[in-house]
Amino acid sequence: MNLIPYDPSHDHTVGQHTLYIVQNLEELLTLTGDEETTTMRTLYSELPHPEQLMMAVFLHDAGKAHPGRAHSLVGEEMAEVVCRRFGWSEQATANVCFLIRNHLYMAEVSRKRDLDIEQTIRDFVQVVDDIDRLNMLYLLTYADTKAVGDGVWTQVKGRYLYDLWWKATSMLNEEEVPEPEKLQTRARKRLAKDLSQYTTAEIDEHIQAMPPSYLLGQSFEKMAMHIGWVRRVRQGDTVVEFHEESGATYTELTVCTLD
Repeated sequence: MNLIPYDPSHDHTVGQHTLYIVQNLEELLTLTGDEETTTMRTLYSELPHPEQLMMAVFLHDAGKAHPGRAHSLVGEEMAEVVCRRFGWSEQATANVCFLIRNHLYMAEVSRKRDLDIEQTIRDFVQVVDDIDRLNMLYLLTYADTKAVGDGVWTQVKGRYLYDLWWKATSMLNEEEVPEPEKLQTRARKRLAKDLSQYTTAEIDEHIQAMPPSYLLGQSFEKMAMHIGWVRRVRQGDTVVEFHEESGATYTELTVCTLD
């Protein structure tokens, strides 16, 4: 509880930081808000083995008590001993060790790599190759980052992290990023079902004009807004729209006009 981390970005001791992570996770059960928050709340409430995530939380920075080696590797070794003392299975122990060893990996990829490049996602799922591990790592990364100190967690980081989780989930479920035709078919079915105010021709034209990265990375709600803006432009308007999520630290500006 009194160990001061060597990373100056931390506002708390290792023990305090750990307890804030627990708090951040438990608050997800009652939080409401944007798409990312809703997704994390659902994932946390439906985890098949939440005790594995919590064990990783308690031990992810414990290796900082042994300077001179990477704390994630030291923590992994400590976790293996603790899990075996608890009588946990080989799989449960392996999951906890995986989370501790890679607890910085998802944050680094989401912030430093281009998530619109397929190889970025392919490289990521070579390491995080299981849906349950991906979900737990996503939750751990969020709660860990937010627990570092005031202002460290931002809406932009949250969006990048969500995008990485979403694309990795798609790749793991499909075993590869869907082909453009599959993405178009999926978007066409969903939008045709939900958007009775638009014609089939409008929906088809929009999704066929968009690159795979758009169909993979945009929510159906935003696609619907974009189709509406294109209709307005065709009717003679120039669309300039500002959008803010509740509590966001950035404003999204979209301009839609004839090319």
